[in-house]
Amino acid sequence: MIVAHIRANHRQYGKRASVARWLLSGIAVMLGFVGFGGFGGLVLPHSTAEFVHSVQLVLNAWYNAIGLLVLRLPKDFEKLDLPWSLQIARLLLPAMAIWVSIRAYLRVTQRGLRFLSLFGLADHLIVTGPGERAQIIARLAKAEDERGSVVYVTDREDHAVLADLHSAGVVILRAQLAERDTYHRANLKRARAIILAGNGSMDNISACETIRRVALDQRPFELDALSVVVAIDSPEMATVLDVSLNQARDERIEYRLLDSQDNIARGRPCHIFEGFSNRIW
Repeated sequence: MIVAHIRANHRQYGKRASVARWLLSGIAVMLGFVGFGGFGGLVLPHSTAEFVHSVQLVLNAWYNAIGLLVLRLPKDFEKLDLPWSLQIARLLLPAMAIWVSIRAYLRVTQRGLRFLSLFGLADHLIVTGPGERAQIIARLAKAEDERGSVVYVTDREDHAVLADLHSAGVVILRAQLAERDTYHRANLKRARAIILAGNGSMDNISACETIRRVALDQRPFELDALSVVVAIDSPEMATVLDVSLNQARDERIEYRLLDSQDNIARGRPCHIFEGFSNRIW
């Protein structure tokens, strides 16, 4: 939980840093606009020609100020007698543009590398969404074991939520839960466990059957049994599923029903796997 708190503070710091970058960029653009426009001696236009000249002056100032973002410098920009506003803008704006570009490049590259790392994962945890319950489990699981890999599978979820999980170190996989290919891509055959924690009980049950087929077809015999934890919100449906899972015991798969009250509320996602032979519903 301490690690989770640190990550929350880090995300808060990231938001403040983003606001600061936008604020500095806005100030730099305004300084460039004022410096390029030379509005110190600007007077109100009294004729059409003066009005057109003023509009052209404003447009040129905006064009030159925005041009600093892409390192487009005017021909006379090396003069030593530039206004102080331009002196600041010509340094600050290109620096902010380069910084934002580098951050965006690193973010895209990191996301691609994490996705490619799916193919080499082993002994990892898979959590399926969508929903707040699944997000909490994925986030806490990653916080408790930073070196362990957590894959979050979802087919419909807000981009901001997924970006938050991604920043916490969770690998995001957008895919349909009922398709076999989804679990091939998540490297289910070498996973330690999978938690079906989405909001839809029927979706979780359907995904459970797909997971069972994939695991029996591809999971190596020398690996420990795959732990499959299923979240069912209806007690009646959970009872039926519990009986069904008891009748379908497989050597390479262990089934369990998730008690979200007992595990998630305590902030102990790994407690889900303690004493796996005992059911907790």
